[in-house]
This record gives sequence, structure tokens and C-alpha cells, in this order.
Amino acid sequence: MTQPAPSSLTRVLILAAVIAVGVAAISWTTHYMVVADSREKGDAKRKADSVAAAAQQPQEDPALRARKVELLERLEQALVDHPKDSMLIISAANAAYDLQRFDLASKYYKVFIETIDGANESVHIDYGYAVFSMGEQQRGLDIVEDVVRRDPKNQTALYNLAIMTFQMQNADAAASWLKKCIDAGPNTPIGERAARTLQALQSAT
Repeated sequence: MTQPAPSSLTRVLILAAVIAVGVAAISWTTHYMVVADSREKGDAKRKADSVAAAAQQPQEDPALRARKVELLERLEQALVDHPKDSMLIISAANAAYDLQRFDLASKYYKVFIETIDGANESVHIDYGYAVFSMGEQQRGLDIVEDVVRRDPKNQTALYNLAIMTFQMQNADAAASWLKKCIDAGPNTPIGERAARTLQALQSAT
């Protein structure tokens, strides 16, 4: 018996799942430990770069990025006809986040929190980092700190707070959050990454 062809909506969601598996690390929110546009020279710049390298993912393949751009466009088109579909909303948010389209990501994360699942910690973390990356740094910190208040051993939240405070040039606060992340689970992948990042941070300061 011939199986019916999948609908266009199903195909979009399958594509989203395939790409998500291909790019997944620990969380959407741990991809971007970036020392933004450092203008320092010599040894200081090398040390700053070493901190970034300890936490960053490998450079993205241009072909994969092109697929993500296509995916985001298809997700947004699908949302026109299915504006309340939870999988479409979170997939669009994650796709925009991974492309560093933080304005769009924060829009979809907010919709998900307000209409689908307000208790989802991972979405709150991603939402907070997206808001932070749009320039609303304190509001973004507050959103992620709320997760830690509810779940003090949430390593993704702790690591992201380290990222955020480091980007605000507060190395002491970043080190403190990294230590808390390590203490919460030193042998987890994110705990091990936090240890490498802390070591690089301590060497740079």
C-alpha cells in the first residue's frame, strides 16, 4: 500500500529536526562565548582570544548556515498558516537564535513562554540570552538568574550567566558563575567546558 506523501508542514518539521540534530551541542545557549571585536593588541589580545576559544564551537560550515537560513524562511511561512503550532514556534526561535537573529528569536521565545509552556527552563535561558544579545543586558541577566533561583544546579543557566557577565567585562562574576557550574556537575560535558573556560579566564587575568 502506498504511503501518503507528507504534508508541507510535516516536511518543514522533519527538516528542523534533522538540522537540530546536526548542530546540537549542549544547548542552543552555549554556542556563543565571544569576545566581541577586541581591539586589544599583543599579549592581551591573545589571552582574550584564548578565553573565547575555550568555549566556542568550531566555525560553522557555510553550507549548513545556508540550510538554516532556508529552514527559518520555511518555518516562518508555515507559521502564517499555523500560528499556534508549538513545534513551529520553538523551531523558528531556535533557528533564528542559531543564526544570531536575536530580535526574531526573542519574539518567538516570548510567544512560546506566554502561550505554550511558561515553565520551560531551557526556553527561558535562550530567551534571556537573546534579550541580552539585543542590548538589554540587565533584563537578559534577570531572566536567566530567575532560572537559577528556581533551579540552582541548572548548569546551562550557570554557564550562560558566565558568558553574559564576561561579555560585560566582569571577569570576577564570570569566574564565580563558572565555578558554580563546575560544582553542579564537574563530569558533565558542560561542566568540563566550564572548567576549560575557567582555566583560560584565570590565565588571562
